[in-house]
Amino acid sequence: MWLDLMLSVPLMKIIIFGISVEIRFVTVPIIRRLPPKPINAQKIGTFLRILAQILDKKTHADHIYDEGVHNTVQRWHNDELKKWRKELSKSKAGNNDQIEINDHINALIAQRDMLLGEQRKFIKDAQIIKTLNGMLLVLADFGTYQKILEMLLNEDKMQGFKFTTKIGPTNSAFGKFRLIIAYLQKWAKVNFILSDELGYFGTKTLTIMLIKIFLLYPNGTLPFLVEKFFLTFSAWNWPLPVQLDKIDHKLEDDYLCWTPGREWIEKRQQNLKVSTHETSMPIITPTFPAQNAAKIVNLSTAKLLKNELRKAFDNVRKSADGIVLTLEKKKFVEKYEHFIIVLCYADKYGVENFCNFVGKRLRHELLDHVERPLAEWVKLCHLLPNWITVAESVPNSDQNIFKRLWLIGIELNTSPKALSKFKSKIKSILKKKFGENIKNNYENKSGIGLETEYVDERQELAQWISNADLP
Repeated sequence: MWLDLMLSVPLMKIIIFGISVEIRFVTVPIIRRLPPKPINAQKIGTFLRILAQILDKKTHADHIYDEGVHNTVQRWHNDELKKWRKELSKSKAGNNDQIEINDHINALIAQRDMLLGEQRKFIKDAQIIKTLNGMLLVLADFGTYQKILEMLLNEDKMQGFKFTTKIGPTNSAFGKFRLIIAYLQKWAKVNFILSDELGYFGTKTLTIMLIKIFLLYPNGTLPFLVEKFFLTFSAWNWPLPVQLDKIDHKLEDDYLCWTPGREWIEKRQQNLKVSTHETSMPIITPTFPAQNAAKIVNLSTAKLLKNELRKAFDNVRKSADGIVLTLEKKKFVEKYEHFIIVLCYADKYGVENFCNFVGKRLRHELLDHVERPLAEWVKLCHLLPNWITVAESVPNSDQNIFKRLWLIGIELNTSPKALSKFKSKIKSILKKKFGENIKNNYENKSGIGLETEYVDERQELAQWISNADLP
């Protein structure tokens, strides 16, 4: 949904020395000219509220369009036109009956044209609302980072502040922030939990969490702040939200701001399963309209993230003299002994969309069909945040099929009992429920395929993935 809204916002793409830069444009009606001084978070908040008010008026316009009712009425008009045109062909030319029938047909055509006009207006208004929503999100993102910058720097420093490629003095708040956020991003990446699209950490969530630590300990040293980051959030009382500022629910347009109830309703309106309605790790943006930056995190990925935070805190606490540990990347397959292979395939034009859809659905399916029913054995599941491209063919197929593979690591509980029973159950689940549920939720079902397999020995992964491609 977020990506769909972003696509409606005007975009300019520039390539400089092979580096692609995307610039999105936001138009704020009423504001004819921007102020000459740099735009601060407060001014951005004003622009956001103007956009919100326009959006509110458009959304709650007097006319109400019901697509289902419109289609029913349109079908009725078409049926009536067919009936009366048939009557017209039977009537004799020039008599009164024919004149009445023609009048009736013309009235039906006028009514139908009026309905089509209403439909066109609705489609146009819907596109305007979609674009306004997208612009609201783009500007709110900009406002979030501006607000965070202002939290790090005082007003005097903000006046002459410029971004540079240099880190700056490590004793300054901004210098320390840049070093630590780079460290946290690398920590998340080497532990395969950096992908906000799949319900893991992203730059925005890590930034908000880190700023929370800076606000709590403004004079902390680098090692101290890193340790406090992992200590605070490994012991955090989730789903208590991480907030940098209070949400003012007394304001007129607060309906756009996050609350647990609104998030639950929104997820329910998207026809997601009951288990996906629950808020797991809310991390709230500090500007209007306040949003949950970790909205995609579900109970499955939250369990994994909390586990990695605890492990990181244990490692940092054990380091000597407060030195932050270096981050050495470990192979994903070395973290686990048990795996699930999810192989998705489609034609050249459909494989990207289908396999992206599969990846985004996996955290829900793992929770509903593996982690909950097999909780006696399974501690957590970990989806590798990028797919693996495998050979472009499928056995017994004449078509040119393209394949992608998602790899899931499974961590079992300490000393699990009756492992043979677990293996039997998970194989049965993967065969009967897992893949079919994902395929049934995909709109275009022609030309796609999905295979799932449980692998209980790391060495057996070679049947699916070449040694060179093992993550």
